[in-house]
Amino acid sequence: MMSRVEFDRGITFLEENGINLVAIFDLNDLPDRLHLDIKKLGIEIKAYQRLVLLGHSGRTLWKVLKDQDKKLFDSNAPIDQFSQQISEYTVKAYWGDVKTEMLYPGDNPISLQQLGKMAGWHHDSPMGVGINEEHGLWFAYRALFLIDAPLPLMKQPQGVSPCESCFDAPCVVTCPATALSSSESFKIERCSQFRIKSASPCRDRCLARESCSVASEQRYNREQISYHYLQSLAVIQEYYP
Repeated sequence: MMSRVEFDRGITFLEENGINLVAIFDLNDLPDRLHLDIKKLGIEIKAYQRLVLLGHSGRTLWKVLKDQDKKLFDSNAPIDQFSQQISEYTVKAYWGDVKTEMLYPGDNPISLQQLGKMAGWHHDSPMGVGINEEHGLWFAYRALFLIDAPLPLMKQPQGVSPCESCFDAPCVVTCPATALSSSESFKIERCSQFRIKSASPCRDRCLARESCSVASEQRYNREQISYHYLQSLAVIQEYYP
């Protein structure tokens, strides 16, 4: 049986590899909608005890990825591949080598944002992505899996959205596509159409996102920002050739 010491060692291993956000849910506490989404995948949910959500904030994950295995960048999704490998190794080496079912990375219809809210990581923002007072806009969901082990439950206090006390709304003002609003939802099509323009300043970065001062010390470095946004630009260009 896995000890608390081994569990904590697994958490430390994840942190050392840039996965510094961990939430662990009791399956009995999940909303009915999430239970239904998992069952639709043909998974016998009763065969597991916990749902584990992993994420990262800041720059460590990118540094580890670049330093440890540059061959990963030969794949189409190096961060997804790395995140899955780290998750599987953590379970095998520290968390009892028990049965797991990977739900993300992948195309499974599980709401990471809903789980992020339950974990205390995610508040809605004008950007259409989550914001957190500790991590700002600079965090992401990296892995989600079921595990047949009674892992200690983990989540953060929900807290208050930083956007509630932001009156200047620099993200809204800075967005050159006028795709953001403090009172309306993010206009993704307007953003996309602006980004694919040949002279767009938003092709490999987001000026609105970078204008936010919340947890700015967590901001990805320029190389990582460019990598993510060029990846998303390629997807957008498939829809707007």
